[in-house]
Amino acid sequence: METEIQRRLQQEGKMTIYTCGETFEEMMTCVYEAWAGRRGHANVKLQLEPVEQPELFCEYISVSADAKKAEKVVRAIRQKISAEAYRQVFYAAMSFYPDRLDAIYRFLILGFACGAGVTKMFSEPSVMRVLELSRKAGNEMHYFREFTRFTAIDGYETVQASDAGREGAETDFDADESCAVQNNDADAQRVSAKVYVAHIEPKCNIAALTANHFADRMPSEAWMIIDDNRRIAAVHPKDQPFYMTVLTEEEMQKLAETERRGDIFTELWKEFFRTIGIEQRRNAKCQRNMMPLWYRKHVTEFLTAE
Repeated sequence: METEIQRRLQQEGKMTIYTCGETFEEMMTCVYEAWAGRRGHANVKLQLEPVEQPELFCEYISVSADAKKAEKVVRAIRQKISAEAYRQVFYAAMSFYPDRLDAIYRFLILGFACGAGVTKMFSEPSVMRVLELSRKAGNEMHYFREFTRFTAIDGYETVQASDAGREGAETDFDADESCAVQNNDADAQRVSAKVYVAHIEPKCNIAALTANHFADRMPSEAWMIIDDNRRIAAVHPKDQPFYMTVLTEEEMQKLAETERRGDIFTELWKEFFRTIGIEQRRNAKCQRNMMPLWYRKHVTEFLTAE
């Protein structure tokens, strides 16, 4: 008993910093480990990797993703706080600010103590910080719902020969246009189909949030939404749920070529955008305020022919 007390006294004033990657599963695992460590909330900080400037006299513990531990944290937030609190935590985790993980941890400390009312405790700095981060990610998601532009490319569907009359269950791409998916089933056959590809470069990690919107709007189309900054993509096979995947450098290079392609509808849209405006009322400053320049990098009507 005395040894345990002495050990705790030695640890007083010593900060323990838990670090992890930027995926939501890693963040929730890090929260679990920090809480289970029982080092005292005041003596614990959470940071995202890589750690650029380590602090002196601090113990650093790197945490890897654990699906079971992450699920326990998510379940506890939903059951012991509220579904709204979980939504705010998830959106905050998708923001790009480096302090988001520690802000979520401080928010959860209050949440598990106060319950569902924590989302209304606007006088608490940790609550206001999480709500601010959540709002920024949510706002950017709404922007990209409007600013995402798809380019149609020629792909194919893999269907079983016996089911050639019904819709295909899996959509792949030609090798010269993107990554080819190998199918060793001798009974399968390929049917030509259109695949819609969109590139975005958001500040927040909102590719999955944006994909939810298009999965509801275009459930019977094969499409991809690619986050060029993070090299991840939301892939939606025809009439199936979308999934997230990490892209290789080779795949990114091949998929980058899709934006250079155009068709009659691309040119028609650009011409419509050019002619619909009233030149005498053109206000570039107002336009930049409503749609900042960095949003336009992959927007069809702002792309110039190379």
